[in-house]
Amino acid sequence: MEVKSSAKYVRMAPLKVRMVANLVRGLDLVTALDRLAVVNRKGVHFIAKLIQTARADAKNNFGLEEKNLVVKEIKVDGGPILYRWMPKAHGRATKIRKRTSNITVMLAEKNPTASKPLKQKSKINTVKVDAIGGSESVEAVDLSRKDKVGKDVGIEHKEVLDQNVRAGFRGAMKQERTQKKTKGFFKKMFNRKSGM
Repeated sequence: MEVKSSAKYVRMAPLKVRMVANLVRGLDLVTALDRLAVVNRKGVHFIAKLIQTARADAKNNFGLEEKNLVVKEIKVDGGPILYRWMPKAHGRATKIRKRTSNITVMLAEKNPTASKPLKQKSKINTVKVDAIGGSESVEAVDLSRKDKVGKDVGIEHKEVLDQNVRAGFRGAMKQERTQKKTKGFFKKMFNRKSGM
């Protein structure tokens, strides 16, 4: 199993970060973090933090052991360049390139093990009571299902959500705009910029 973690737009030149990345490529996790602890470069902070993030993902999300992990791949790519200007002689100006980096770390297992996901999907039985007849109906709600916004969706909320999706977000925005436009006569008359 491989665990990938990345950091984008790090405000340091890729050349400087690559010097640190080359020190830990191919090492096991504990040795890599020990080696980074004694290196005195600014890029160590970014790479160590990213490796620790990948380690936490491997441990908490996939149930992997730290001793069995290796830094399989570490890439440092150039990100967007921010341009600044420096004044020079005779009224000229030259570019200063503030380079950024995109760093990607991939951890893999030394000895592959059969991993099991720690998070399991759960279902809850809900009971609906009919007010008139008093009859009960039991329905299972899947908690793993989420709507487009990321909130949990129950069975009774699904129909309302479908109606809102069909109507569209823009339709709701148009209704709000038309409600805001209706002002009273006096507000329009005495407004500084009335538009009449």
